[in-house]
Amino acid sequence: MTCSYQPISRLASSLLLPHTSLADATLVAQRCLAAVDQQAIAHGASPLGSHVTVRLGVAALKPDHRSGDDATSLVRLADRALYVAKDGGRHRVEQGVPDCA
Repeated sequence: MTCSYQPISRLASSLLLPHTSLADATLVAQRCLAAVDQQAIAHGASPLGSHVTVRLGVAALKPDHRSGDDATSLVRLADRALYVAKDGGRHRVEQGVPDCA
């Protein structure tokens, strides 16, 4: 298979993994990081590094309508984890953990 692409500086995407624990979802994210490393895609225009890197936020949540946990809560957790990853540096995975009541 041949893929053509245009260089981009930022790409946001989501991957949903039903019936997957936080630990297993984190393993999937770490495999994604390894796959990006293996490709070693040159990023000559970047002042921060010579190749493309990714930052990933991972979250898992069992829906609980009594507590209000739902898809919106899951996205919020993953988004928060992504921003922690962005603040923490390049090429990393961070887990979103629900707030304690």
